[in-house]
Amino acid sequence: MSAAQYDIKVEQGATFHLRIRLSSTTLSFTGSVTTGQMRAMYSSPTPLATFTCTLGNDSTGDYVDVILTDTETSAITVPAARDYIIRSVNYCYDIEMQILGGEKLRLLQGTVEFVPEVTRVVAP
Repeated sequence: MSAAQYDIKVEQGATFHLRIRLSSTTLSFTGSVTTGQMRAMYSSPTPLATFTCTLGNDSTGDYVDVILTDTETSAITVPAARDYIIRSVNYCYDIEMQILGGEKLRLLQGTVEFVPEVTRVVAP
């Protein structure tokens, strides 16, 4: 199974949430572990962010919730040399799942359009 290409937008200072619906007639997702990271480039040694991925099930089937909290998106930065003119910057990401029993799948991959935050909260 090939990964789906799905480009996302992450806004600095805001919560990011994506629900991935899972469908398979041959795989059981019970006990699977899902992880995902966002990097400046595929070859970057350090991730800009690590997604919290939670496997769930509802009346329509299995899903994975992919989340970055507002605190996590606030910690992601835009290169200083460009932040005065930049409206967004492109990064990359993927979401992978380790199926119980060993098989590893890449569920999604793509570009992250990262939009810097303008509003700053001033401490009282």
